[in-house]
Amino acid sequence: MSKIINKTIFAGQIANEMILFIMDIVLALGIIYLSSKVLKKLVNQALKRTHGDEKVINTLNKLLISVINVIFLVMVIFTLLEALGVNTASLVATAGIGGVAIGFGAQSLVKDIISGFFILLEGQYYVGEAVVISGISGTVVDFNLRTTKLRDYSTGAIHIIPNGTVNIVENRSRLDQLANLTLNIPIDYEPDEVLKILRDRLEQVQDERIVEGPKVMGISDWKERYYSIFISTSVINGEMFEMQRVLRKIITQELKEKGIEMYKPIFNLDTEEK
Repeated sequence: MSKIINKTIFAGQIANEMILFIMDIVLALGIIYLSSKVLKKLVNQALKRTHGDEKVINTLNKLLISVINVIFLVMVIFTLLEALGVNTASLVATAGIGGVAIGFGAQSLVKDIISGFFILLEGQYYVGEAVVISGISGTVVDFNLRTTKLRDYSTGAIHIIPNGTVNIVENRSRLDQLANLTLNIPIDYEPDEVLKILRDRLEQVQDERIVEGPKVMGISDWKERYYSIFISTSVINGEMFEMQRVLRKIITQELKEKGIEMYKPIFNLDTEEK
């Protein structure tokens, strides 16, 4: 009878210890989670007070939050290990020795992180900016010390580029853009007349997105059946494609009203333009 009582007491003690163990873990994880949330909010507020540029704020915010996530993830792991009775001090010492062994294999990772630091320090690009990196044109959607993520303009795909491979960056979000157009006009229409029509109409165009122009630069090319007229317009950053559409519509309507049609290529069976 006493053995049964002892077993019952022992089982109860184990159950109590398990409950306390789980409660300790939940409490520790809860504190870490709440601390992480508060710290992220404080970081975001501090960035908004010290930086006026929304792109800079977004980039630094993403970067610092990723660092915070890593720090708190390590804290969670160490908390769980300590709760399980693992000596984390000896584990850190062992990791230090092992780190020397894998150091040579982590050279590319170190290179990526160092490059990411200098990209941020020099302000080469920020989240939301239009850039060309490694021949890929797109918008920066995410940035951390190791990688840069670009959304491709042509396909919409996300390219993940290690920062260590970023050599030449073309940032298209820092200066005005050129919304250039090339119009192909059939050779039947008198060039001087067409140029005058275009200049008269485009002089009337007013748009807050236009910095300078539109300017009818003149005839840029001659072919057997048509000639090309080049038009250049300087616009504020990010409005190039939209202004090209707007100007093309205005030009098409004006030429149509004047009885002038744009050149339409004629192809023979071997697809060669006539």
